[in-house]
Amino acid sequence: MLSTKVVCLIESLAEYRDVKDMRCIIFVERVITARVLTSFFWELHPKLFNWKTKYIAGNHSAMQSQSRCLQNKIVDGFHKGMVNIIVATSTLEEGIDVQKCSLVIGFDLASTVCSYIQSRGRARMQDYDFLLPVKSGDEDTLHKVNKYLMSRKIMRD
Repeated sequence: MLSTKVVCLIESLAEYRDVKDMRCIIFVERVITARVLTSFFWELHPKLFNWKTKYIAGNHSAMQSQSRCLQNKIVDGFHKGMVNIIVATSTLEEGIDVQKCSLVIGFDLASTVCSYIQSRGRARMQDYDFLLPVKSGDEDTLHKVNKYLMSRKIMRD
C-alpha cells in the first residue's frame, strides 16, 4: 500500500511525462527515503515514464556512503540528460544549478527558510515548477509553507 504522499508524487510526475528532456530534483529529509523512492521509481518508471532515477545523499551517511566522485557523476549525468530524476537530501541544496531543470519537488518540507530557498533555487530554467505536497487539512505545514513564502518575498524585495 502506498502512502497518499507517494501517490501524490506519482500523480505530479505523471503530469510531466510529455515534457521533452524532463529533469527533476526531489528533495527528501532522510537517506532511507531517497533510497526507497529511487528503488520504487526503478520499478515503476520503466512501465510509466521511462525516466532514469538516481539518488544523492550525504557522504557521511552510515546508511549508504557516496563518494563526492559518485555524486559528481550523477550530477554530470543529470546535466547531460542521462539521469532525469535525482532524489536528494539537503546535500544537493547548494552547488548545483541546472539550466534544463524543469521541476523541483520538496517531498519533505525544508526544515528552515534558508533550506527552502536553496532547494527551490536549484532549477535555473526560466519556467520551472516547484511543488510542495501538503496533506489536506495539515494546517501546521500549510502555515510553515506560507511563512517560507513570505520570508522569500521579503528577501527578494
